[in-house]
Amino acid sequence: MSHKLPTMDEFVTDGDRVIHSPTGAWFSAYKGKAEISHRGLGRASCPLPNGDDYWPDEIQEVAAKLLRARIRPAWVQYVR
Repeated sequence: MSHKLPTMDEFVTDGDRVIHSPTGAWFSAYKGKAEISHRGLGRASCPLPNGDDYWPDEIQEVAAKLLRARIRPAWVQYVR
């Protein structure tokens, strides 16, 4: 069993939802909000068949960064 840190390239962004491909863990936020509102942990915290082991809190930390990044600051819409 090998502990792995999740990386941003392991995630797929689908609108207001991000999915960690190796584990199937998903995190979503309400439209226009940066905070995680719902989540499903998939196989996080369970060793995967290939022996990789991801920790749920580390996956959630990267997912939160991705969800925050999708929100454009309000002042940007006024700058041209």
